[in-house]
Amino acid sequence: MVEEIIGEAQALIMEGAPDKALQLLMSSGDEGMANPIIRNKIGVCYISLGRTQEAETEFRAAITLDCECSPAYTNLGNIFKERGDVEKAIEYYERAIQADPTYPNAYHNLGVLYNGLRRYDKGIPLIKTGKQLELGKGDIKRGKRKQTAWRYSWVLVAFVIGAVAMLLSRLK
Repeated sequence: MVEEIIGEAQALIMEGAPDKALQLLMSSGDEGMANPIIRNKIGVCYISLGRTQEAETEFRAAITLDCECSPAYTNLGNIFKERGDVEKAIEYYERAIQADPTYPNAYHNLGVLYNGLRRYDKGIPLIKTGKQLELGKGDIKRGKRKQTAWRYSWVLVAFVIGAVAMLLSRLK
């Protein structure tokens, strides 16, 4: 049930309907509200709707539920970057990398931030690492990568199901 909701919500977000995705995620009941991925997705919806404070609350809730929820740390880093609090943004991106050294977005976002500060010595290697991880060529803690892949593999399955459902509905 939760996996299907995540997939459908992701499809709605990609269609540009974060308000509908938010309604769907909020209807997931106690089981959904206890799921860090759902809480992170709720935060993503709030960001898309311009409701940054509520998004921050949801990202923090996701981390409370799972202290290794790298997407939530990364999203908090994005919020602080937008606020101009570079030190806090760096702190959250680094926490995301510590929580899951195989999460490419954290490396990419931290690298882009450093490049924006003209700290290319730090930025470029981080972006390269993120790209390697994204392509599955990274050598960083393979055991952690397998654990993380297993832990989040159902999210990918749910996303694919949601995307297929969306495509089929467009064919009708």
